Amino acid sequence: MAEENAVFVRGACKSYGEKRNAVVVLKELNMTVPRGAIYGLLGASGCGKTTLLSAIVGIRSLDSGQLRVLGGSPGNKDSGVPGHRVGYMPQDIALMDSLTIGQTMKYFSWIYGMSTKDFDNQLEYFLELLQLPDGDTSIAKLSGGQQRRVSLMAALFHDPELLILDEPTVGVDPVLRQRVWTYLVQETRRSGKTVIITTHYIQEAGQADILGLMRGGRLMDENSPETLLKTYNTGSLETVFLVLSMNQEMAAIERGEQERPTHALKRVNACDSAAYNSESNEERKPPRNKEFVSKGQDWEIKRKRRAKVGRWKAMFLKSGLRFFRSPESLAFNFIFPLVQISIFFLAIGDDPKQLPFTIINHENPNLAENCTNYGPMTCDDPYIGCRYAQQLSKSKYFQVKFVDDEKEALESVRRGYSWGVLVIPENFTESVHRRRLEGLDVDDSIVDIGFMNVYLDMSNSQIGTTVKKQLLQEYLTFSGDLMDACEMNRKVVQTPIKFGEPIYGEEDSTFQEFSAPSSIVITVFFLAVGMTATVMVTERYEGLWDRTLVAGITPGELLLGHIMMQTVMVFLQTTESLMIALLIFGFPCRGSIFLAFLLTWVQGIAGMCCGFFVSVSSRTISECNYFSTGCFYPVVLMGGSLWPLQGSPKIFQQLCYLMPTTTANIALRHIMIRGWGIQKSTVIIGFASTFAWIAVFLVICFSVLRLKR
Repeated sequence: MAEENAVFVRGACKSYGEKRNAVVVLKELNMTVPRGAIYGLLGASGCGKTTLLSAIVGIRSLDSGQLRVLGGSPGNKDSGVPGHRVGYMPQDIALMDSLTIGQTMKYFSWIYGMSTKDFDNQLEYFLELLQLPDGDTSIAKLSGGQQRRVSLMAALFHDPELLILDEPTVGVDPVLRQRVWTYLVQETRRSGKTVIITTHYIQEAGQADILGLMRGGRLMDENSPETLLKTYNTGSLETVFLVLSMNQEMAAIERGEQERPTHALKRVNACDSAAYNSESNEERKPPRNKEFVSKGQDWEIKRKRRAKVGRWKAMFLKSGLRFFRSPESLAFNFIFPLVQISIFFLAIGDDPKQLPFTIINHENPNLAENCTNYGPMTCDDPYIGCRYAQQLSKSKYFQVKFVDDEKEALESVRRGYSWGVLVIPENFTESVHRRRLEGLDVDDSIVDIGFMNVYLDMSNSQIGTTVKKQLLQEYLTFSGDLMDACEMNRKVVQTPIKFGEPIYGEEDSTFQEFSAPSSIVITVFFLAVGMTATVMVTERYEGLWDRTLVAGITPGELLLGHIMMQTVMVFLQTTESLMIALLIFGFPCRGSIFLAFLLTWVQGIAGMCCGFFVSVSSRTISECNYFSTGCFYPVVLMGGSLWPLQGSPKIFQQLCYLMPTTTANIALRHIMIRGWGIQKSTVIIGFASTFAWIAVFLVICFSVLRLKR
């Protein structure tokens, strides 16, 4: 008997949530839909209609019970459900606003493997039938009623064997509503098509061949409208529904499932257990039980061949148009790398300059600011302290201010007006000359009075270190000039350490050289995360996810379609980021540019896969944003982007190396700064780690999708 019917359901149960607090949606539901019939499913919101329909089309599974659709189990290979044998219109609009009517139909026609000729014929026919504007009209520009008609059109377009329509005529003009019903009646008679339709308009449902009246997860009765009216001795289907509802409630009280209300309640008609048990429906014959007209084996082979290619074309169409027709998305994905990389090179890396600095010259305070009035330095120059102060004031790193009061100078540092104070002692010049003339025989007291004292603000270690370095560097230069004036070898006063040409990097390299490669990786990685973190959730929210699954696309194929499209976008963003760094800001790449590009690109793909992991694991867009935002800071800090990992504890270092970007940061730094190639172990590890993370994210994504299915 199950094979003879289009849909056969027995003992269907479905609940959501944990066992203790589970919400039971379907309760031992029985349902029989003959082939070639229009089955009207009536019931209030929340009674389980949508859950039942989603189980019939194969996008939800029952907890228990028997379900057969078109002679097979939904989801089985070659059953055609989900797939081309079923057309599904969900309760929501479930369309992409960025597509036109024609593109929407092209999307579904490619998935179903329709020929170009069939597509053109169907598009023209349904635009006229449903009174829709031109096929080039954008979905976003349509009214709510028109969008609902396009949604209905998408379900009808490929001429399916079974139609599942969830509230298709809500908000539709009464004349057009009757036109749709006329079409459905004609199709069931012409080709034996089966239709299951839910509606709020009970009287409208009287045009169906069989009505199923549903309440509280159970089917109270199912029969032809005429039989129902006759059985309950009424001329109104609303009255039939009311009678059945009251009888169901009374039966629940008698079974102890519900407390007896304070008001009187009794059965209205002698329709006892028949209201809850539809087993007798197995013997009921539909008014029109024609077999669906087969289009032939050759046609089916061609359709499958077209569908193999068409389903990927459809997903590229959807993803591409969603992206390129969104100005906000385009701006984010192409302006963001430009802004991020530019801000980094403009803000990060160079040594701090024009730092406020205070000098107290006790040696000759009256001449401190007038040192520039003196000629070139001589060997017996009487104002050595003044000369050194003059050298500091000319440096690009300092903005020197001379004061007389040491207390005032120290207070300026405490108040944050200055980064440090240099105190030149009273006998500094005498000490310098005595050291030069007496050498090893100079007295300790003479040496002691020649020390300049420096008091720094070290609350910012980077600035404090820069001040220290430049004070020493300027003094070495100043001492060398003094040796030149005395016709002595300036190397005498230099530190007896000679730094040769750096093996890697530049002699005057800055922090920018260390952090730029990792900044590029982080930008591309998290741009890809942000680009994909909400993709799947958005499609589920729009309803397009379920609709595409019913069309026969698997969750894995949907994910792969997005991956292929987004991989192209990551390629473009990687190209843009490296061009900005190398061409606009002139950052050097001493190794293979191709290798640097390839590593950055696969890091972007890893970020894309991370975003998909976030998307398939989250229920709402807010959850996606929380997760992707929350993982940003740990990945940046633990990835060695802001500071060398060697500065962290050993155990913590090992944890840092497990982060998705850490080894890639090191590898890219070694490619661009050291000029290393793929033969080096750190470069190999950078690639291997990235591919490993891609694999981990994808395995988790497919596993989560399988569990959710």
